[in-house]
Amino acid sequence: MPRSKIHKKKINREFLPLQDKYVRHNDIKYWSLVIRDMVKYTDLTKSELEFLLYVYDLEFFEITWAAQSYGQSRKKLYERIILPLKKKGYLEEYFNPTKRREDVDVHFNIRRNAQKLSVSHKGRHNVQRLYRKLYGEEEIRY
Repeated sequence: MPRSKIHKKKINREFLPLQDKYVRHNDIKYWSLVIRDMVKYTDLTKSELEFLLYVYDLEFFEITWAAQSYGQSRKKLYERIILPLKKKGYLEEYFNPTKRREDVDVHFNIRRNAQKLSVSHKGRHNVQRLYRKLYGEEEIRY
């Protein structure tokens, strides 16, 4: 029977990390720990947090566009994710169609009948915290 190429000291370890030259990016392995931490210490659910991550880089979005690109029906997305996020202060109205201002309409080329939403300061702060925890810049509490 051929001898093993692994040194005997390495066999008795619980784990052995690969050398850095074989691993480029390894931050995503903390994803479940970070999500668990954020859900435990904020008032967000996992699905709400994932939606905030999805729309984080957008200046504004329409509910119909978000539902289509997120792969859910408009009604379910609004009732289960968007409405609770608005009530908690993580989403805010970017443009209210009941307020009529012609200069805003001309400048942004906005349709009057669509409600625009954007991630609030509170929402952006929590997404940035999530990224800091993911990259190891902030402690993950278990």
